[in-house]
Formats: sequence, structure tokens, C-alpha cells
Amino acid sequence: MSLSLPFPTEVSTSLTAEELEALKTAYETEEKSAQAKIDYAWGLIKTKPKKEEATWARILAELKLSHPEHLEAIHYYEALGHYQLGSYTQAKTLNNLVLAKDDKNIQAKALQSMIDRSVSREGACGILVTIAGIALIAGIGFAVYNRYYRY
Repeated sequence: MSLSLPFPTEVSTSLTAEELEALKTAYETEEKSAQAKIDYAWGLIKTKPKKEEATWARILAELKLSHPEHLEAIHYYEALGHYQLGSYTQAKTLNNLVLAKDDKNIQAKALQSMIDRSVSREGACGILVTIAGIALIAGIGFAVYNRYYRY
């Protein structure tokens, strides 16, 4: 992989509007440069709004066709984008493609850990919400029962 890869923790640091504009300008002026395209897609991923998903996804899809030699890096950036969106299953699938090619990739291993932690956290929250819902329904049922079936 010849392109430089950021650590996944960098996904949480947003770019300023000026920084993103500079990346966009480089992307538009250096149309053939894979690095300029990836840098702009990465900047869009870091901006967080879901409306930018289509743009970074399109740029990375175009790169897959025009620069197949960078497929591993492109999969990594796609995984970061899906992680940022909370699409952990898709992020894990793409990241596994990177790890299948290079199981020593430090960035991909770190992203895998972040994905696993997020999935665990969401699973725990889901369990708590389910338990709270059951308790609420049981409480309402108990109150209704006591009101109508008192002796």
C-alpha cells in the first residue's frame, strides 16, 4: 500500500471549513492524483454530516476503478467512513478485506478494535433499553391489574 493511512482515532477530529475547502481545491486541480482524491474523501468523512456520504463514497468508488493498485487503502477509507456513520457491520466487512491482505496493518487493527468496542457498547445499550421497556410494561400491567382487580 503506497498511500499513507491515518490512524482511525483521527476520524473524530473535524476539519475547519477552510481546511476542507483547501482539500476540495486540490482535488479539483489535481484530478489525476489518487492522493488528492483520497485526501478530499477523508476530509469529507471527517466532516460528519451524512449528506457528505454520497460524495466521499462516489470519490472512493471512482478510485477503485481508476487506481485498483490502491484498493487496500480505499477499503480502509471506506471502512473509516462507515465507522463514522455508525454502519459497523459494513465497516467491519471492509476492514476485514484490508486485514486479509495485510494482517499486520496497525491502522486496520486499531480500527477493528474501535469497531468491536462500538458494537459492544451499542449491544449493551440495546440490552438496557430492552430491560427498561420490559420493566415499564410490567409496571403498567401491574398498575392496571391492581386498579381493576382489587378485592
